[in-house]
This record gives sequence, structure tokens and C-alpha cells, in this order.
Amino acid sequence: MLKKRKNGTEKPTKVLILNLVRAHPYLFNLLKKKNIDTSNLVFIDGLFNISGDSRKQSEQAILLATPFSKTFEEDLFKILTENPGIDFLLIDDIMGLQNYWSLERIETFLEKLSMVLSGMGDPPVFIFADISKDERILTAAEAICDKVINVDGLKVIKVLVTT
Repeated sequence: MLKKRKNGTEKPTKVLILNLVRAHPYLFNLLKKKNIDTSNLVFIDGLFNISGDSRKQSEQAILLATPFSKTFEEDLFKILTENPGIDFLLIDDIMGLQNYWSLERIETFLEKLSMVLSGMGDPPVFIFADISKDERILTAAEAICDKVINVDGLKVIKVLVTT
């Protein structure tokens, strides 16, 4: 993936993917099967160690403690701030946090995430959400987003975009 610079040259797109419902080997293999270039993707994975996935950890993955960990948020925000120049952050799927956290903690997390990203120059964030789950989480996620996109054909997915 290449991104055009203002001077007309191209640079690789740097994408961080925070996966909250599936361990990164699954997503990595899915993207490869679809012939999607994964060379500039970095997976931030808090599920690999508890997923039971027997596949090898990718070199493109940064493993976090599980969302059960008290340091999950702190560790995630440290990773984000140590990766300046990202072109966007993709969160798949924000609803996965309801398996670990209360609604209040998710709302606080989203507010903190917004502040951390603000300090990084506000890179765009794409938040995937399974709308068949708790709508209160969706409402909290929409509060930090500028645009909500309903994806036709995928009736359970909403893409929330911050810019």
C-alpha cells in the first residue's frame, strides 16, 4: 500500500490494527488469502496468548497482555505513541471489549484513546462494530467519530471513522 505525499512521491502506508475479537494469525491469513499486501501492517494483539491459536506469532505483531490485564490500556497507548507517523489505526471489533470490561470502562477507554490520538496528530481511526451487540458501546464509539458508515451486505458491521 502506498500513500501519495504532497510532493508527488509515494511512501508506504503504515497501519496499526488493534484486534479485539480474533488473534492476529487469523486476520493475517485472511488478508493474505484475499491477496492484500500486509507488509505495512502492524497487529496489536491482546488475544493471541488466550486464543488457543496454535499458529506461529507473526513478526508483524506486537503482543499485549490480555484485556483482563490492568495494564492493557497503558501498554496499548505506549505502543501507539511509540509508533509515530501512522497513517491510520483500525480497531476490529470494539464490541469485543464487552467480553472483558464494563460499559463505563469502555467509554473511558474511548475517551483516553481519542486524547492519545489527538497528541499524535489525529490519525484517522476506523472502528469496526458488530451492531448486533450492546448499542450503548456503539453510541460511546460514535461519540468520538466524525462519520459513521453502514456497510451494505454486512448488516452486522458499522465502520466508525474519526478524522
